[in-house]
Amino acid sequence: MNFRSYELFFKALSNGTRLEIISTLRDRPKNVGDISKKLGIEQSRASHNLRMLATWGLVRCETDGKQRLYSIDGRTLEPLLEVLDPYMDEYGEMLTECGIMKGCKSCDHMED
Repeated sequence: MNFRSYELFFKALSNGTRLEIISTLRDRPKNVGDISKKLGIEQSRASHNLRMLATWGLVRCETDGKQRLYSIDGRTLEPLLEVLDPYMDEYGEMLTECGIMKGCKSCDHMED
């Protein structure tokens, strides 16, 4: 198992902008203009992150006339989200409130 590959994969998903892009693509495919408008970011920032996500096989890009439509890749990211969603439903609130990364005293044992 190449742990460095896993580390880089999860690092790619730990970026807030990329997670917001993934979230906005969950309901339907969108073009970069729709994504940047919905997220309130510059189109160049959205394009840069979409290109990265597409290169890593997490989103797909299809041409529809002059538009490029982006969607979640059903072979890679969709199955991961289906597994993670129930986990986040159960543990998401605890994770966000816990403060592990901020030195939470009750979670010090988890940092080892």
